[in-house]
Amino acid sequence: MTIDELKQKISTLDEAVLKDFVVNLYQNHPELSSVIETLVLYDDPAALAKHILKRIQSVSRGRKYIDWRLNADFSHKLESIVTDIEDGLLERSPKHAFSLLDKFVATADKVYERVDDSSGSVGGVYYDAVLLWLRAAKAWKASSNAGAKVNWLERVYTLYLGNDYAVFDNLLPNSAILLNQDQLTQLAWRYESELKQALKTPSNEYSFNAKASSACVALGAVAEALKDPKLYERATLISSPEPNDLQKKSIIQIYLKFDQTDEALNWLNTPWLARFETDRLSLLDQAYQQSGQVDELIKTRYLTYCHDKQHVSFMRYFELLNDEEKQQARLEAIQTAAQGDELLANIDLLLKLDEPVPAQVLVLANL
Repeated sequence: MTIDELKQKISTLDEAVLKDFVVNLYQNHPELSSVIETLVLYDDPAALAKHILKRIQSVSRGRKYIDWRLNADFSHKLESIVTDIEDGLLERSPKHAFSLLDKFVATADKVYERVDDSSGSVGGVYYDAVLLWLRAAKAWKASSNAGAKVNWLERVYTLYLGNDYAVFDNLLPNSAILLNQDQLTQLAWRYESELKQALKTPSNEYSFNAKASSACVALGAVAEALKDPKLYERATLISSPEPNDLQKKSIIQIYLKFDQTDEALNWLNTPWLARFETDRLSLLDQAYQQSGQVDELIKTRYLTYCHDKQHVSFMRYFELLNDEEKQQARLEAIQTAAQGDELLANIDLLLKLDEPVPAQVLVLANL
């Protein structure tokens, strides 16, 4: 029976029969009790909020260890709480929605102390809950004087302090949902001050300045909310005046995210360690695509192909050439592969270029 057929059949059932059926489910299938209670309380926001609060408190009070085998069911339980808040309360009672979400995200530490979240599914629920926390706060702020009077900058700052398990990593980058430009600027100034203060603490090469690192990450995240890659760059340079290649990569990525390719290229044209050449070429490719520099993009894709000898890299270079250039490039690739020392990559390239004979010769020459 299809869904449409099922709906049609249900529409013809007697109301009393349906009511008795729901009651029977409630009495004999306890796993459905929360779903049914949520359904029947949908038109009473206060009662629905009270019901959902009990479910959140149950999560908070839990002591049983959740191993990887139980993770899926547990994360579904958490997800259903967030979904019911969004569907049942966000629009009709944003104050209730925010209050519940505030309590829900506060369970993160207790939950992570007793869960194996190697799958990341529990973390995914909290990720969604943080975004909904911001949306509910915005809705409450817009709908009532009480919501408008809340110091939302301070609430965001305080919530992020509890990010011990990195489940609130998406709070600051998305905080523009709730905070205006001035508030974000104030928040950035606060984290920058904390960063500079933390760096004044004496340290040696064996110690890790956790406070400085945390403030630097937070400042970079607010820079993302402000769409200000220059601020992100400054956050990195304050703590690392001579950034390593991984830090340079992060700076470049944020510039590319906001289409500031000239600044990205400035960093890409600095010296890089050989082991990061693949990353550098990939970022160059993205930068030249965004800026429409076709000739430079062709050169970069050729260098990428020369660097890794992969068929996929050759084809990305090949697709940018005209017909005459394609013919020449194909011949050169066959000749290079037939004589090259990257045996597996060269054989793969020859076969995918439909050149089995030189591939066979290469195999026999290396037996």
